[in-house]
Amino acid sequence: MQYELIMSAITFDETDNAFSFYEIQSPGLDERFLKSREDAYKKLSHSPQFYSYINSAKDLRDIKIDNFPFVIIFKIIKIRFLS
Repeated sequence: MQYELIMSAITFDETDNAFSFYEIQSPGLDERFLKSREDAYKKLSHSPQFYSYINSAKDLRDIKIDNFPFVIIFKIIKIRFLS
């Protein structure tokens, strides 16, 4: 089962800021960042329950973006559809 990812506005802002930063640092680093982020999203959408809780309420989890100092903090939300 694949999960749908819903991202907050903050996520988009942080990604834009990181992309701009890496674009200035080194040619191609910005694209490598986006590729690593997309790889993390794919892993997350297929098995979000694989990742450990990061808080005592046990509702937040995280996944590291490979080769970059970023993590994606997420929550699994179960949606029930009424028939």
